[in-house]
Amino acid sequence: MALSKSSSTDPSTNPAGAAEKPLRILLVDADPAYLMVNRQGLEQEGYEVLTATDGGSALELAKSSAPDLIVLAMVLPGMDGLAALEALRAQERTRATPVIVLSSNMERRLVERSRKLGAVDYLPKQSKATDPATLSGAVATWLRSRRVRPPEYSRQGGSQDEQNAAAKA
Repeated sequence: MALSKSSSTDPSTNPAGAAEKPLRILLVDADPAYLMVNRQGLEQEGYEVLTATDGGSALELAKSSAPDLIVLAMVLPGMDGLAALEALRAQERTRATPVIVLSSNMERRLVERSRKLGAVDYLPKQSKATDPATLSGAVATWLRSRRVRPPEYSRQGGSQDEQNAAAKA
């Protein structure tokens, strides 16, 4: 089992002057070099990044650390990405956690199966040199779709829109 945690602090602050918590991303891939390059790219964007190199470790870390977003490769030792995604959806604590899938296999059936399991995006896995920008762009797109910026995001309460809707209910 291989787990890694790395953190970047977000320099922005809330109106009260306390530092905001960065968005927590769980990055899962079997290739440690790929993880390192992409972790560094996401950290430079101000995210807190946790990493795992297999499906079982990813499930354990997702359950214990409550990431805001999971980036999940399809090819993993032991449990593949689809099985891990199914297991994430089966657990109450991780059922609603957004997942972006990474795969070099763009077969329509895999993309559709991932979407049916709730993946918010399915990205082609490219070279180490281009993936940090691709991954960072996908995370930014996901945030824009939720109208959330990392400094305004609350792990416990969801987006500001979700918090406002809950307050009105």
